[in-house]
Amino acid sequence: MLACANHAAGFVKEVKMVTCLGGEQDKHEYVLDHLKPNVSPELFTRPDSCTVTKRRFVDPAFLDKMFEVQFFEDHPLPSDISARICAYLEKAVPEYDMVLVSDFGHGFIDGAIIEVLCRKARFLAVNTQTNSANSGYNMITKYPRVDYICIDEPEMRYAARDKYGEIKSVIEKVAKDLRCGKVAVTRGHLGAMVHDSGRGFFEVPIFSDKVVDRVGAGDAFLSVTAPMVAAGIPMDVVGFMGNLVGAFKVSIVCNRSSIEPVPLYKSVITMLK
Repeated sequence: MLACANHAAGFVKEVKMVTCLGGEQDKHEYVLDHLKPNVSPELFTRPDSCTVTKRRFVDPAFLDKMFEVQFFEDHPLPSDISARICAYLEKAVPEYDMVLVSDFGHGFIDGAIIEVLCRKARFLAVNTQTNSANSGYNMITKYPRVDYICIDEPEMRYAARDKYGEIKSVIEKVAKDLRCGKVAVTRGHLGAMVHDSGRGFFEVPIFSDKVVDRVGAGDAFLSVTAPMVAAGIPMDVVGFMGNLVGAFKVSIVCNRSSIEPVPLYKSVITMLK
């Protein structure tokens, strides 16, 4: 969530970041110390849990990930903490042009929070990540309404329960079920496929020629493209910009730095010449 907030901050006027941390004070300080100036945090605390931490062990020569150790508590939030978060969101969400949900399936976003987001958000952009920590339980279909879906192809296929079907049919099924008019599906080396219910499908190739680290590429794609979709930018342009953002992100180790607008705009000019 911290990475998403900082990516988005370069392209919008103001970001309000809402998340829940464990009881460790040093983790709260870390988050506050690594936010961009136009990101204001609303941090809730779950005293019975540690802050979600994923520690990667890599080969220093080539940065290949050997294994990962994860620390988290993914049981549903205690009812009193969930109620406080919902009360805050009831008032805060309608004040913003867009709500971006980066849902990692680690126990923070429960059914009550989803209900408030779907009911109150002017524009709702959602990524539900399937990862080794949530074992395929974290599907986009748990949101009854989404304005912009941004997930990868395996996550889309899990949601449709369709492993081998034609990807366009899979996207159309999920988009129809969630009443979603705008969808972006990232496909690794195959690029991205974006869908507009009124204009159809657009396929965009990858623009990266060197991959240092793929971690966080999907978060960067989501964070930069969601404001574009909310602003009404055509989906073919959204796909182009999203893959260009992805090319920038895979050249950065983990989340050491965020996507900045000036280098991105210069790359657009170069690409279009």
